[in-house]
Amino acid sequence: GEAVKAGPIPPAHKRYVLPEDDPDLQEYFRTDVQEAKDLLNAASFDFDEELELKHSVRPVDSALAEVLKGQLSKGGLKIKLVAEDLVKWFSQTLNQGQFQMTTFQHLAYEDPDLPLRFYMTGNGITNFMDYDEPRVTAAVLAAATELDEEARVTKVQDAQKLIMSEYSPMLNLMSFINFSGRYNYVKGSITGRGSYGLFNRTTWLDKA
Repeated sequence: GEAVKAGPIPPAHKRYVLPEDDPDLQEYFRTDVQEAKDLLNAASFDFDEELELKHSVRPVDSALAEVLKGQLSKGGLKIKLVAEDLVKWFSQTLNQGQFQMTTFQHLAYEDPDLPLRFYMTGNGITNFMDYDEPRVTAAVLAAATELDEEARVTKVQDAQKLIMSEYSPMLNLMSFINFSGRYNYVKGSITGRGSYGLFNRTTWLDKA
C-alpha cells in the first residue's frame, strides 16, 4: 500500500533518493521469477543446497526473514531460517560477516553518506559483506567530498545508480518511519537526527 521504493539511500533523505519513476530504480525492483530461475541455472546454481538466512529475534527482523524465505522459495531456493539473540547476531554474525544471508532493519541515518559507505572497499565498520568494487568506492568518495550541495545530490544519486547496476550484495528492502513520545521528565533526548538518538548517552530523568 503505502511503501516507497528506494535504492541504497533510505527514503527519509527525500532530496537524495531517486524518484520512483527513475528507469534505473524501476529496473532494480523489476520482478520476473522465471528469469531469476534462468539466471541461476545459467550460473550452475545448486538448487539442492540449503542456504542459511540468519536474523535476530527482534519481531520485525523475524517477520522480514519469513517474507524473504517465501519470496526466495518461489525462485527454487531452499532457505533455512536461523534466529539468533540480538547481541550474538550483531557482534558475531553481522560485524564479523559470518553469514550466507542476513536481514535487519535499516535506519534512516543522519545523512546519505553513511548508508553509501556500506558498499565501500576496506570499510570494516559498515561493509559487512567484504564487498570490493573500486568504481563504487570512487563514486561514494566523490559524493562525500563534494562541497557544492546541488552537485553532491547528483553524485549521491549517481552512486546509487552504480550500486544498483552492480546488484551489490546489500538490498535496502524497508526503512521504517517511526514516531515516539516520552514523559516531560525525560531530559536530553535527541529527536530528528536519524539514528543518532540511538547512541545518545546524555539522557537523564528529572524526577524526584
